[in-house]
Amino acid sequence: MKCIKKKIIIAVCISTIVFTGTHMAATETEKPVTLLNPDFEKGKQGFIGNYNISQQNPHTGKACLQQFYQPENTWNCIQSQSPFISCKAGETLELSAWNRNTVTTGDVLLGIRFIKFKQQQPETVGFKWKVVSNNISEWTRYAMTFKTPDGTEALAVYFRVGETVPNGEVYWDDITLIRTKEIVQRMTLQPLTSAVIFKNRQQELFDYNKKQAVKINPADISLNLAFNGNNNDCSVSLGLLNEASGKAVRQKTFKLKNNQKELSAPLDLNTLNTGRYTLNASLLKDDKVLETESKLIIINPAIAEPAQLEPVKNSSTDKHGNILVNGKPIIMFFYYHNPLNVPDLTLLRLNFGANTAQVWGGNSLDDLYRNVDIAWKSGVYSWALLFHGATFDDKTKKWKDKELMEAVTRLKDHPGLIGWDLIDEPDGAKIPAEEVIRARNIIKKLDPNHLIWVNLCYPAKFNEYSPTTDLASYDTYPLPDNSLKVIAGNNKAILAAQDQTVKPLVSCLQTYSQPGNRAPTYEEIRAETYLCIVQGMKAFAFYSWNDAEPIFSLNQSMELQSYLQDMVMQIHALKDFLVTPTPAQPVIGELDKNGIRYLFKTIRGKNYLITVNPEVKSKKYTFLLPEYRNGPVELMFDANSNAKVSDKQVEEIMPPMGVKIYLY
Repeated sequence: MKCIKKKIIIAVCISTIVFTGTHMAATETEKPVTLLNPDFEKGKQGFIGNYNISQQNPHTGKACLQQFYQPENTWNCIQSQSPFISCKAGETLELSAWNRNTVTTGDVLLGIRFIKFKQQQPETVGFKWKVVSNNISEWTRYAMTFKTPDGTEALAVYFRVGETVPNGEVYWDDITLIRTKEIVQRMTLQPLTSAVIFKNRQQELFDYNKKQAVKINPADISLNLAFNGNNNDCSVSLGLLNEASGKAVRQKTFKLKNNQKELSAPLDLNTLNTGRYTLNASLLKDDKVLETESKLIIINPAIAEPAQLEPVKNSSTDKHGNILVNGKPIIMFFYYHNPLNVPDLTLLRLNFGANTAQVWGGNSLDDLYRNVDIAWKSGVYSWALLFHGATFDDKTKKWKDKELMEAVTRLKDHPGLIGWDLIDEPDGAKIPAEEVIRARNIIKKLDPNHLIWVNLCYPAKFNEYSPTTDLASYDTYPLPDNSLKVIAGNNKAILAAQDQTVKPLVSCLQTYSQPGNRAPTYEEIRAETYLCIVQGMKAFAFYSWNDAEPIFSLNQSMELQSYLQDMVMQIHALKDFLVTPTPAQPVIGELDKNGIRYLFKTIRGKNYLITVNPEVKSKKYTFLLPEYRNGPVELMFDANSNAKVSDKQVEEIMPPMGVKIYLY
């Protein structure tokens, strides 16, 4: 089973989980916090790390900081040194700094470290990061507002260059840290029971409170709102906007009673036509809008019935990066921390597309065999886990050869076995690559007919551990504080580490958050998934289905689960596109210049162009569709059925984290 104690690169930054919405809490400026040498006029005082003080074009004064870094180093950081900045948990602060750089790819970040003390020694509570724009030669101010998490006693300021940055100069100047007074948000939207509705049959989702799967009736779905403060003479306006037509299809107003704390508003979603809708909730007083929150509602025509799996005789890969079962490509859907019982695994298969599962046995080989049987009875293939106590000694960090050979011998002919889950993050756990290769060789000698999966976490170790695995697999969880460009860089790095072979790409897609942080939004999940698709991914592993609180995961939010159902539907519809070999890609300069990632293929006379904006700002551009001759251009899975094309030319404004799929 994948270990919860992971390499965490996302930050603990807010105290409530917010799923989607446009509202940002406002702040009132109070007083600055004293920083040592914030403008670097006093040389190298106050900071430690790999940098120099430069007199070349500072933002103000006579000096600025020039940061040096080493590509593929996972921790290119400069930090403010002890004594750290004293603070308390629950404080709201704003950190800002000025930056200019000539970095063309990868992430440059401003950060804050939250610190507590144990026996007078500093320990990390967490980090928060702000990604700055690449290749901006003019000084630009970047700021982030945050609330210090529980346990915080002090802070340190960080400047970081990501390991995927290959070259370029980075300069910093004029840091400020200001305590602010937070204005309490007066209205919050609670997660929906389901934000995605399928017309052909009712969905089953996992209700975390009831600890069981429940069927969803669209007619029963309501929007629940919570209020703070005095709501005398206030009202709530709910509007439902059809994204295709831009017209409101429903409008309701609810008058609030004084000190009313909650409101439940029925949505009557079963009467809506197929399409995408924006639900806007506005808090008003005297016809003045005080706050507005939004949610996405998706009505789909059907959810795909999963195919029945055939018994496995062998699993392998091909030169196009496909996973093969009995010589035929399979699109893998996989959820970490999956349940291991027939009803819940069947639910994952029917409603969330799962066709493979991580299967463990703890300290018992008999349990491992039994659980592989359970998965197969549920219609799901097994990745049999070989790093539990039954086969692996966690103290010596070595496999138990006798037990390992027994497990492989007894399971290798099982019809539900797709492969061996040898080890998770051996680079992070400091298990030598030589030991992983030794265990791999034992397995391959006994069973040359199944794949071996090793999942990694450190890009700097990809080359070293590449010989251990048949899949190009790693995990990085950037949301919400790091750019998706981290994923793009790591995908590129792990594929480049494959020694001239093409291995299936597996980037664990993020559907969890650390305590106090928020869950990924629908737009973030979709952008991360398609960003991986344009880089060659055909195996979709989501982290994770089930985690105990305070870790947040899929089974704790039926709304988030419904997003995944929509993603699985889209991926199923693109199956032929995914498994078709990738041709040499056309050069589309306007997309390249704007940082838009894309993938073009022609399948049975139809052209597909997938475009992804991994950044948090809109991009405006004009480009020519490759291989376009004439006829309509459809935008798949989009509110608008047709794209505007004039003489092969598309004019587009791509929203933040936007995805567009042109079919023509």
